[in-house]
Amino acid sequence: MPVQPDPARFPVDGIVADVDAALASSGACIVIAPPGSGKTTRLPLLLHRKLADRIIVTEPRRVATRAAATRMAETLGERIGETVGYRMRDETRVGAATRIEVVTEGVFVRMLQHDPGLSGVSAVLFDEVHERSLDIDLSLTLALDARTVLRPDLHVVVMSATLEGERYARLLNAPIITTTARTFPVEVTYRPAAAAEVGVAIASLLHETVGRAAGDVLVFLPGAREIRAVERQFSRRPLPGRVVVHALTGTTEPNAARAALSPDPQGRTKVVLATSVAQTSLTITGVRTVIDSGLARRASFVAEAGVTRLVTERVSRSTAVQRAGRAGREAPGTVLRMWSAAEFGRSAESDVPEITDADLTDTVLQIALWGTTDPATLTWLDAPPAAHWEAGVEVLRRLGALDDDRRLTDRGRRLAAMPLPARLGSLLLDAVDSGDADTITRAIALAAELGGGASSQDRLRRLLRAAPRSSALTAPLSDGWLAAHAFPERIAARIGDDPGRYKLVSGITATLPDDDPNRGHPLVVALDLDGDRRTGRIFRSAPVTLDELSTLGLPSIERRIATRRPNGRVEVLVETLLGQAVVARRSDEPDDADRIAATLASIDLAEMLRAPLIATVRARVALLLSVDREHVATTAIEWPDWSVEGLVGSAADWLVPALLGGSTDDPLAGVDLAEVLVRSLRPAQRHRLATDAPASVSIPSGRLVAVDYLDDGGPTIEAKLQEFFGTACGPRIADDCVRIRIRLLSPAGRPAAVTSDLGSFWINGYAAVRAELRGRYPRHPWPEDPAAATPTAKLSDSLR
Repeated sequence: MPVQPDPARFPVDGIVADVDAALASSGACIVIAPPGSGKTTRLPLLLHRKLADRIIVTEPRRVATRAAATRMAETLGERIGETVGYRMRDETRVGAATRIEVVTEGVFVRMLQHDPGLSGVSAVLFDEVHERSLDIDLSLTLALDARTVLRPDLHVVVMSATLEGERYARLLNAPIITTTARTFPVEVTYRPAAAAEVGVAIASLLHETVGRAAGDVLVFLPGAREIRAVERQFSRRPLPGRVVVHALTGTTEPNAARAALSPDPQGRTKVVLATSVAQTSLTITGVRTVIDSGLARRASFVAEAGVTRLVTERVSRSTAVQRAGRAGREAPGTVLRMWSAAEFGRSAESDVPEITDADLTDTVLQIALWGTTDPATLTWLDAPPAAHWEAGVEVLRRLGALDDDRRLTDRGRRLAAMPLPARLGSLLLDAVDSGDADTITRAIALAAELGGGASSQDRLRRLLRAAPRSSALTAPLSDGWLAAHAFPERIAARIGDDPGRYKLVSGITATLPDDDPNRGHPLVVALDLDGDRRTGRIFRSAPVTLDELSTLGLPSIERRIATRRPNGRVEVLVETLLGQAVVARRSDEPDDADRIAATLASIDLAEMLRAPLIATVRARVALLLSVDREHVATTAIEWPDWSVEGLVGSAADWLVPALLGGSTDDPLAGVDLAEVLVRSLRPAQRHRLATDAPASVSIPSGRLVAVDYLDDGGPTIEAKLQEFFGTACGPRIADDCVRIRIRLLSPAGRPAAVTSDLGSFWINGYAAVRAELRGRYPRHPWPEDPAAATPTAKLSDSLR
């Protein structure tokens, strides 16, 4: 019997007309409705009466998928698989008459890949999109692309209790429709507890709460580990009265999940220990009290380690509010938050989209199967970060799923067809292609372990039975080889002689426990790894050999390290690096290049380049470079970077050639670095250096005077004042663009004046200097008009 609108039961009944109108006009809408409004289990039933074909409802979790479909079927008085059914990995309950299918987002992506036009589907309802999982964003992006290209008539409804409505409205060019839910007052109390003690604190709080508060109790914990910790507390100290405890996680079996969601048949007080799975989509009847740890577990990809870590962190304010709402669904309730009001105020406003902090390898694979590897060709609420995307592309290239032009290969299609992460799928395909039965058995066990228990070995065996081989050879492969091909970031080489310290190819230093049978092995692959961007711990490993790694085609480099010993002997160590891990070492005989490298490694080249003679040559080039920048038309000559950093970095270009063929004991012996620098210039550069930034200049007395290019005041010369008589202009360099600063000396060689404008000095400064020095040095000329006098360098009593 068709479901009739009932405004008294569900608030969404009152917005169905608005939803119908929005779908008729724009083909899409955004529905913002709080928990308890009926958006998940009521709205699809109301919409399917007017839509000709099937409705698909996507859910973020298996428990929610099964529960939503069951609830709708019960509302119709039917069994699952009739009007309402569901699909999830390894479990499908859909019949020929099914009109509403509730599916997990991952399954929906595969439905789209199989049938991009979604034939026979009128509408797709995306539930709980505020969770912003990677699968949610990917499935919505593909659906919008299908709608644009193939199915402009496909209706799209985006639903959530807390939502960035305006952003989705712009994305879909659709209206926002909101409704409220019947809620009851909820009293919030803060009971701060240390995160490390949250299990003990919650167990103690439950002893206070159970029996005093009306109704059942829902407890939010970050994960299964914390749930087990609370259960252990109950085994030591049982809860008082008639109480039944249920655990509710994403992997809870269907019957156990149904018992947690339904009233207890024996009338006992129900305590549900739940992860974030209970925040949305699920209705847990009878709850009057919520105890919130304030914590959630989120996947965070550490690219350097090639591992996705589960990090425990404070929930956002919107999540905390949504959790609290569970206590006021049916009557006034109480919320006990295990953190402070100040911490609540400091929490993030909303959850971080997973797409910004995730391994995008599988997303890139699905997009490649869709027909592109350029994310810019698709519509995203938040575009994937470019660096994460490129990292995913590189992984798929290495796995053989993409070719050099980023096109999907046959192997890539085989991987995309497997309902597994690409790396695990590749591991299994390698085993299948080996044709070795023992390898396949071990690979199944290894994939189950690397998959974190999410895939049973029986399921993997079923998958492999249908997987075609691409090779006719039979060759056994080790666990290390299989793991290294799928997870090359986890290859680790022992550091020195320490049997427990390893360096991963990413550069992360990791430790291997004392009881690991591979401890001390030169090369291992981390099968179970936890770590951050600097350090890690390997909980289980598989050995691998250098010969095995060489067959994987992984990019490696060879580094020669030449060292000069105190006795003058040069020793050479050749290291083979995979990433930053040294996977092999050997000794070799030194050649000239090694001796030079060892010499350079034993000196402080930067300090040598700061020596006055070398610094002077560098300053001359720097002067011409600055002049050329100011006077662009002066010259077309380009000058090298002769900064200390530039010269140290380019020593192989200017210094090493000059040392070849020198002394084998000390290639630097007798080498003038300043002369080496000058010789490294091209002829035109050397000519200009000599003419426009000369080492010395001629002064009116006829003497050549050295130019000090290191003086803070610029190029400077110094000579006795009488040597400049007879001229009103001092010397210039750099094609007359730079005046040389003159330090005028007394006959005794002491500073008398400094000028860059000799003509101005004769007029304005000379008289005072003449008056001061003429009596002290009477045998020296002190003409009244020095510009007309004869310059002289013959000052017989200059030391008087």
